[in-house]
Amino acid sequence: MSETKKDENDFGSQAEELNPSWSEEIHLKGADTGHAVVSQLVENLTETVDGSQQYNMRHEKRGKAIIFNNYEFHNLNLHTRKGTEKDVQRLKDVFKMHSFEVVVHDDALVGDIFYVIEKAIANADHSNSDCVAVVILTHSDKEGLLYARDTTYKLRSLVEMITADKCLSLAGKPKLFFIQASRGEKADPDMIVVPRNPNVKIPSYADFLIAESTTPAYIPMKYEKEGSLFIRAINDVLLKEKSYTKSFLTLMTEVIARVAFDNQNDAGDLKQVPSITTTLTKKLMLVKK
Repeated sequence: MSETKKDENDFGSQAEELNPSWSEEIHLKGADTGHAVVSQLVENLTETVDGSQQYNMRHEKRGKAIIFNNYEFHNLNLHTRKGTEKDVQRLKDVFKMHSFEVVVHDDALVGDIFYVIEKAIANADHSNSDCVAVVILTHSDKEGLLYARDTTYKLRSLVEMITADKCLSLAGKPKLFFIQASRGEKADPDMIVVPRNPNVKIPSYADFLIAESTTPAYIPMKYEKEGSLFIRAINDVLLKEKSYTKSFLTLMTEVIARVAFDNQNDAGDLKQVPSITTTLTKKLMLVKK
């Protein structure tokens, strides 16, 4: 018994050196699983600080891609998001090509969204996975709050659920968010060539990337028959064979360019420019599995 207690303390001490908030979780897991958790954590963070220029994308699994697709809304005076089924299919094609485990949740309530993030990501073991992706297809208000079927919620609240101190097995691994939603009420006229810098703030935690369909205060263009410009561009860029060999930021820059310039005749004089907020610490490449 005393030897087991010593092991637990040793594991907790190692975790506390990396992050003080992790030691309590290690103690709760006990010696049997504590060693495995700390070993994986040290491996993840060693990969981050050892001078390597690239994330390790050679784990057994690519990881989960969870899509929240909100089409209809209950007593919120919001129109149905016609065409979103096209976006879902395109995203499924892209994520499956890149070996993600794809799960779609349609018209989720806010409680359902937080439950899924907690169960499928925050409390799950990602030791054998490269990364995780979350996609949100919905409306948002002018303050940037996202709509579930029944009410609004903050994107930051989801981000904070899977930071390194909350999900040890994702520490040092990419956590990708894709948001197709308006971020205000303005339409972007074509005379604006260079958009203002994004004003999205996320916690100062590493290894996140948040890609949003438009810049703050602006609305995305709507195409009910073909789906959104943003998701169409992601599909066009990431379904190509070259997406295995280019950095993810390079690919997302191509996505931005496609939305901004390749659809010049789709909406008359109105344009759309996506934005990216990133705290990635290495080059991310979705190498072929």
